[in-house]
Amino acid sequence: RVEDVGPSWWRIHQMAEKLHKGLKEAFVEASLHNVNFFASLPDLTLRQLASLLHLRFIPKGDMLFRQGDEGSEMFIILWGHVQVWRQPPRRSLPKALLKEYTGKSVYPWLGEIFQWVSDHGRAGDALAVEDTVSLTLRLADVPQFILLVPGFKALSMSAASAFPVRTQKMSKEECDVYDVLTVQTEQPLMYAEKWVRFVGRLLGGQGGWKASTAAKLQQIQKMRRNSLEW
Repeated sequence: RVEDVGPSWWRIHQMAEKLHKGLKEAFVEASLHNVNFFASLPDLTLRQLASLLHLRFIPKGDMLFRQGDEGSEMFIILWGHVQVWRQPPRRSLPKALLKEYTGKSVYPWLGEIFQWVSDHGRAGDALAVEDTVSLTLRLADVPQFILLVPGFKALSMSAASAFPVRTQKMSKEECDVYDVLTVQTEQPLMYAEKWVRFVGRLLGGQGGWKASTAAKLQQIQKMRRNSLEW
């Protein structure tokens, strides 16, 4: 044991542990400055988050988690490439690619649903197709995490509320593994679409206003779909 070699060596060991912890947290804080959503948070908040998040290296070919595993960890991809594949109930059918994540994704995190949906399994196998570095949040740190960044919970609530519906749909329609998953449209977007159609009729499509606004709404819907993490 380190403490048996003398007081001076024990102090050196303690100093080394503090240095390692400080360097890790400094790296995590700096990395969050380059991650969507987190990049907009104050430096103090990022510093506090750095103490909750852990670094993890996933070699190419390794699994982050498997379909059906209990969700107890969230991953924030810093760099690398992760794919999520789902095996349909009929084993003779091939797996379906559900989602891909890189450090440059609009929402480069997966597995966040475990924070707000209890008693569910992973919706697919998460495979590192390249050497990948991620930050992870563990279940025990969720309350403090939500306290520091309540906006992240709001961002993910739509995915959490739709999760049981989507997984049930996939189970029943096992004959068509490539069937598009149902995405619940948020109420604000539903009203926005109706408003665009109404104003577009009044303006008669002058200046391409209706087309440009509709395109913007489609972009927002795409971003919402990208936020449906597994």
